[in-house]
Amino acid sequence: GFLENKATELDLHLSYDLHRRVGIGPSEVLVEQDTFRLRGSFDFKDEGRVQLFVSTDTIAAPRALSILPRRLAKRIAKHKVLPVVKAEVSVDGPLRTGADPHIEVDVQTQTFLYKSAIGPLSQTLGRAHFTNRADTSLPVSNQNSRLVAPHVSGLLYGVIPMNLSFTITDFDDPFLHMEGNTKANVARCKALFDPNQVQPKSGNVVVNFCYKGK
Repeated sequence: GFLENKATELDLHLSYDLHRRVGIGPSEVLVEQDTFRLRGSFDFKDEGRVQLFVSTDTIAAPRALSILPRRLAKRIAKHKVLPVVKAEVSVDGPLRTGADPHIEVDVQTQTFLYKSAIGPLSQTLGRAHFTNRADTSLPVSNQNSRLVAPHVSGLLYGVIPMNLSFTITDFDDPFLHMEGNTKANVARCKALFDPNQVQPKSGNVVVNFCYKGK
């Protein structure tokens, strides 16, 4: 789906050797409004092999997902965390067997609004790493996939600083492990309270939380 039905301009630097290998030197691909840096190789011997490294500095996540296999992209899109990101993607897999390739993705977001289960997070920033081969002793699969976000920060309801980290494993039956904390003085939190019920005067709010489940 990466290039399907899309206006594309290519600036490729290719080489071919006697071992039936096509190399791609540092190149650029312009896909509509997005520019990707590209390098890698296609080996046509035996079952064949493709190795590609793709990176981009600014791309909206829905378009970035088109780099990934459709089934995987749909599962990630369901979480509706779709900011503008800086992304680096590596793809390594056989050419002829039809097996899914090994994929590694690193992303760094720009600030975005995330409507979380506990309330809206504004000015959200995060970085994450995805692999579909978390256990390298096992083959590529949805069950062996893992998304790790070691640091995500934002402002809950636009006023309360929040920091969290999370891991999602098994993309066939996703399991979430999330930990986080928030620290704020009461003055910043007044807008969250009903003045007829609670009238905080001073102090600090400190909350640590952990969630494990589906």
